[in-house]
Amino acid sequence: MDKILISHNAGWFDPQKRALRIQAYTNLFEMVILLLHKKGFMKEEINMLLKCNPAKAFAIDIRKVK
Repeated sequence: MDKILISHNAGWFDPQKRALRIQAYTNLFEMVILLLHKKGFMKEEINMLLKCNPAKAFAIDIRKVK
């Protein structure tokens, strides 16, 4: 589970459409986290998914040549 990233976005902008349905960024916090708790995920596991994994994925690091 230490390699999983969760992604969410508000959709995309289409300048040719007059009305756009933009999804709010709140679903992750209002729905997904609650569902993970209901499915038995522990607080530490949710923190790994939402904090630790993204921090590692976007960190700058020096790669070692094998």
